Amino acid sequence: MVPGSWPRAAWNRDSAAAGDPGRRMTSAEAALEPGAGGLRAPAGMAFGPDGRLYISSRETKQILRFDASTGKPDSDPFIDDLEDFPEFIALVER
Repeated sequence: MVPGSWPRAAWNRDSAAAGDPGRRMTSAEAALEPGAGGLRAPAGMAFGPDGRLYISSRETKQILRFDASTGKPDSDPFIDDLEDFPEFIALVER
């Protein structure tokens, strides 16, 4: 996945890829291993100014961070123990 492409999620596969949002993602297209980094029911996604991919993991109430070029997750969640199920995500530079 590369910044500037359109990230999208596959809830039933607990994975994500980048591409055309109007077309269903196949398992061959998945850029992240299913369940990578504890990803469960991915929802909102955004590329950060650091070039990394941030994904809200609804079932675990976390925001996870991934290397966009390799699909490897950080060893720890970016944000953990949210009070509600994260749905959308927006990253803002300060």
